[in-house]
Amino acid sequence: MTNYENIISKQDILKYGKKARRDYYPKIQGNCGLICDRFEGYLIDFAGLPYTGEVVEKYGVMHIRVGPNGEEKHFVFHIDGECVEGYFPGEEILIDLSFDQFNNKNKQKDIVTVSYGSKQSLDNIRIMKPDDDRLSNYMRVGDFFNRI
Repeated sequence: MTNYENIISKQDILKYGKKARRDYYPKIQGNCGLICDRFEGYLIDFAGLPYTGEVVEKYGVMHIRVGPNGEEKHFVFHIDGECVEGYFPGEEILIDLSFDQFNNKNKQKDIVTVSYGSKQSLDNIRIMKPDDDRLSNYMRVGDFFNRI
């Protein structure tokens, strides 16, 4: 057992995810990287996530793509399940703090190029394990560049 097992709870993720989103409201779209950075800071400052040692290799902000063809640049937060209550060591947990920006209204306004439905039907904060079906909405940057 390491000293950083189960440091973060799902409640921490939701609490500090909402707080990070509020810091950029109403302009969530286009600020996904800043929201993730702020979220990471809150986990460190208020939830006890260590910011030194080998644990820093187990979490961080990840650049990915969203859309069936990787149309949109996007940022999510990733963390090893070892650090999160209820998950297993080695499980990469992806936390998307702003997926709801990919909604019909923003697409109609040409703010985004892909839509996954109405804003009300989309999760504000997504916590996804490696077997989560919602991961099909994402493409890792390396996978995107290998396709072009």
